[in-house]
Amino acid sequence: MIIIINVAISIGYAIACIFGKASLALAILPIFVVPLLAFGGFYINVSSLPPYFYPLKYLSYFAYGFETVAINEWSRVDQIGGCLTTTNTTQCYRTGEDVLHSLSFDENNLYWNLLWSFVMIVVVRIIAFLALFTHANLKK
Repeated sequence: MIIIINVAISIGYAIACIFGKASLALAILPIFVVPLLAFGGFYINVSSLPPYFYPLKYLSYFAYGFETVAINEWSRVDQIGGCLTTTNTTQCYRTGEDVLHSLSFDENNLYWNLLWSFVMIVVVRIIAFLALFTHANLKK
């Protein structure tokens, strides 16, 4: 979670440096963040997304964080008790692997999620630095 928090902080830095004024940055930030949240896998299952939304899925730091947390929580659960029957209206997951499969997550993505989160931190902070550098040079 600390890595995902750093990605969010980096995006805040970049938006603030690009737009310069806090009021403008706060008005623009939801335009970038809400689609990333919507396509992060928590509200919409990523396997149900049409192919033209895949770029949002891959740009969403929420997706990397949610999948990482889900893998961490469910990968070692061998049995989920309390589920006796499955009906047409309810789904009963018997193992953590069933839960991950229902979310369209793969346990092998854990380290890729961490890697891409680090890459996002570096890239977005470079963008923030370049925006800040440009603003500083324009004010001279």
